[in-house]
Amino acid sequence: MNNFPFLSIITPTYNSADVLEACILSVAQQTYTNKEHLIIDNLSTDETLEIISKYSTVYPHLKVISEKDSGIYDAMNKAIERSSGEWLYFLGSDDTFFDNDVLSDIFGSDISAHNDIMYGNVQWGINLLKKIFVISQYFSAVLYSI
Repeated sequence: MNNFPFLSIITPTYNSADVLEACILSVAQQTYTNKEHLIIDNLSTDETLEIISKYSTVYPHLKVISEKDSGIYDAMNKAIERSSGEWLYFLGSDDTFFDNDVLSDIFGSDISAHNDIMYGNVQWGINLLKKIFVISQYFSAVLYSI
């Protein structure tokens, strides 16, 4: 997929061991391969770093930065500075993609060539309620072109 834009998926973490594995696997199982997954960890004291280490040997797109930060937005800014992508996707450590083709559906076509910002529907909860996230309030469902 080298003709398609390179995507940086950014996941800030702090003591996310209970949920992070599902997030990492969700990114790894995407059929869209022109990506990196940057996990910015705020010196977790649980098993977060061990989980990241386990998968970073299997998935070369997975990169970790573990250092003290001043909160989630500081972590996001650090990741932006270190990202290589033409597009940024902010994914919470407790979030997963709806299916394995989400990124291919978006970036495997020319839709990203005509947009600078994209956002979409998110499903969650027992009843899989659908909500459209507002760009200024919820970053995990927003893609930014840089």
